[in-house]
Amino acid sequence: MDWPAAPLAAMRERYGPLLAVHRLAREAAPGALTDPSGKALARLCAGQPMQYLVRPDGHIGYRSGGTDLLGLEHHLGRWLPASR
Repeated sequence: MDWPAAPLAAMRERYGPLLAVHRLAREAAPGALTDPSGKALARLCAGQPMQYLVRPDGHIGYRSGGTDLLGLEHHLGRWLPASR
């Protein structure tokens, strides 16, 4: 399942250096962090696509299942000023 490109690009544009996006996957893919054993995904209980917002202090500030980014966009809008 692919992440929607337009909302993801809009968030990257809006928050600039305040937001880094990473992908964790079992299979090797361009730009993805690879977890071939599945241990990291199992610890995250990520048997389906998931979203995690990890703050710089390591706290998980937001998590949600699926690829719909509206909830994440709303959460970011409440806590982060747009950088552009």
